[in-house]
Amino acid sequence: MSIRTLQFKLFLYMLAGSLITGCFNQREATRYYTLGDTQPVSQTVGNILIALGPMEIPEYLNRQEIVIRKGETSLTMLRFDRWAEPLDVAVKRHLSDELNAQLEYAFVFPFPALTGLEREYQVSGIISAFEADEDGNIRLTVRWGIIDKNQISVIRPRKSVYTTVIERPDDIPAVAAGMTRLLDEFAADIAAGLESLELS
Repeated sequence: MSIRTLQFKLFLYMLAGSLITGCFNQREATRYYTLGDTQPVSQTVGNILIALGPMEIPEYLNRQEIVIRKGETSLTMLRFDRWAEPLDVAVKRHLSDELNAQLEYAFVFPFPALTGLEREYQVSGIISAFEADEDGNIRLTVRWGIIDKNQISVIRPRKSVYTTVIERPDDIPAVAAGMTRLLDEFAADIAAGLESLELS
């Protein structure tokens, strides 16, 4: 076999390897997701300051990888489907934006991001579940309550459970959209609780 033939075969092997590597990398490119957009915020200036947080979530959820539950005790971390920001930050930001859109006379801000503000009410909670399972069920389970500036409970702590179903759990945009819908339902319940305090 001539040197020219060996060089040509080596070139073909290198070309095939490059094509395979390129296809592999393209197929496994990382995808990033956020929680969905909120309603447009009214131009009314809120004069009642409300802190949102702490809003704790389990450590197994507070990661870049999106989590899918497989049965009662098994979890799958999706290597190439990730949140664009820490999930606890995204949850508080989305809830704050949604509440500001719903509450005309209030300004809701994530806590403790703006600790210098003198808040009149504080909403806090502990999220114990917030993921989709392998059957397409999405669940948000949260214990939450509201205290006033004197640390007195004005909305007693309660447990709320929100669920929705998507057709395919491997449709990650649908998973993110479903999780957003559940947060919107939670925000509506918080808003109803705050409005019962006659904020205006």
